[in-house]
Amino acid sequence: MIEINLIPDVKQELLKARRVRTYVISVAILVGIVSVAVVVLLALYLFGVQTVRSTLADGTINSKNKDLQQVEDLSNTLTLN
Repeated sequence: MIEINLIPDVKQELLKARRVRTYVISVAILVGIVSVAVVVLLALYLFGVQTVRSTLADGTINSKNKDLQQVEDLSNTLTLN
């Protein structure tokens, strides 16, 4: 009488399926964390760096405007085309 034991093959397939599932879940979590980090960095740049640059540019414009307003006879000195 010949007896075939199929339990070890099924168990190996189950272990392989669990390993693949764990790998896919790990990669998905890693991709999610990276994408959230990219969004946070872009938001920091948008609300932080660009706000500071805009404030500095506005300050420069205002100071140059005050310098031009102090020039006497500006309308004859400055020619617009």
